Amino acid sequence: MFNSGYYNSMKIFIASPSDVKNERQVAEEVIAKLDRVCRATLGLRTECFKWEHLPPLTPSPEDGHIQDVILREQVLECNVFVLILHKRYGTTSAGNKVSNTELEVETALNMLERKRNIMLLSYFRKNPENDDLGKQEKKVKQLKNKLREKELWFEEYSSLEDFRDRLTHDLYYVSIRFQAAVTKQRSLRAFWELSNVHEQGSPKLSIIYPPLDRSSMKYEKPDRIWLDRLVPNVSFEDSKTISKIEKTLRLIGHHQIYTFATVDFPYTVYDMNRVWLCMPRNSPGLRQIQNYEEEARFRFEARKGTIEGRIYWRPPKDTTFITIRSPLSNYLQLQRSTMPGGEWTPSHGRIIGKDYAILARFMDKRENRLKDYFIAGIRGLGTWGAGWFIDRRYKSFLKWENQDDVPIQMLLEVTYKNEHIDDVKDVSNMPASYFEKEGNINTIKKYIQELQDR
Repeated sequence: MFNSGYYNSMKIFIASPSDVKNERQVAEEVIAKLDRVCRATLGLRTECFKWEHLPPLTPSPEDGHIQDVILREQVLECNVFVLILHKRYGTTSAGNKVSNTELEVETALNMLERKRNIMLLSYFRKNPENDDLGKQEKKVKQLKNKLREKELWFEEYSSLEDFRDRLTHDLYYVSIRFQAAVTKQRSLRAFWELSNVHEQGSPKLSIIYPPLDRSSMKYEKPDRIWLDRLVPNVSFEDSKTISKIEKTLRLIGHHQIYTFATVDFPYTVYDMNRVWLCMPRNSPGLRQIQNYEEEARFRFEARKGTIEGRIYWRPPKDTTFITIRSPLSNYLQLQRSTMPGGEWTPSHGRIIGKDYAILARFMDKRENRLKDYFIAGIRGLGTWGAGWFIDRRYKSFLKWENQDDVPIQMLLEVTYKNEHIDDVKDVSNMPASYFEKEGNINTIKKYIQELQDR
């Protein structure tokens, strides 16, 4: 059973004219029961709003008409908009061209178009076929057609009990999704606790990635390699990570995100929050991590010729660093040694792989409390996996909620299977013997077979 004093709140607005009075009563009963159950199981409070619930008031001139108060205080603040219609679309009050219900629906539809976080649940009571529709029924039919054109969901119900069953099912489904979304936002805010320089307005963040150099592209004429390009090439794995970073930041309302290559980033990035990507190839990032040398539990060593890069990691509560090498080359060699060269084929991607990555956050030592994030694998797979971890394993960050000055340092193990990330897990506390075993050829062969059979 959920046992927390913290409650999220989901606000539900009911829009309904007078001919669905019974359905409106049922909706209130369903929401009241939903509230009792969800408080106990999800820590979610559900609140029912409708215009009848407003206390008696006479709006002041600056507040506008009573309907303006309803729209501003209830419809615009709701998370779920429940619309119930039969043959009427509401009564038009003096001074208005449309009914209150119609105005509420249009407000909800405008919120959807502006990408506001709102769920629209529309229910229409089934009517017998009738070619001679009244003015109100025509409006209801036009709204159905409008919802179809916009590809917005609605349901038709045949009886009061049918409506009760449908609404109950839908609201429980929405509640679970709402709570998951709220939990994800809370978790991501705990990680992306961006600091703000006073004159900037909202927080800014720059992502600094190392572009591919021309030697890695195997070009026949390296002197012409940039002829058809606007910006430096970025590896696929890094681009996937950048996409995950931008997605999770926008989910929590951060939109001032800038992306720079290490070869041309402006010095103003040091007046923003910063994400340093793919550290073994990111020279400015390696210099920046030196600012946190006393507290950092990791070091990166870049690849040198045929010698793979590595991470030096100090587990929590330990005083010595352990060496972690990427086993990815062995995974690739075992599975691709018999594959033909030439163009890429689907068989090249249908393999198993593993890599390790660092996911870290520090607060810089200047007064503006800006953050430095280090998101980097030994190989590109690890970097990609770290971005995946932020998006998919977000609950791991809840422990740092309201602790933006506390460093975050995690060692991640990334598993790839058949062209996608299969799993990422936190291995920060594992001993050196674990990584030695994971890099052993016999362990790799066994693991490949296990995942292929799964």
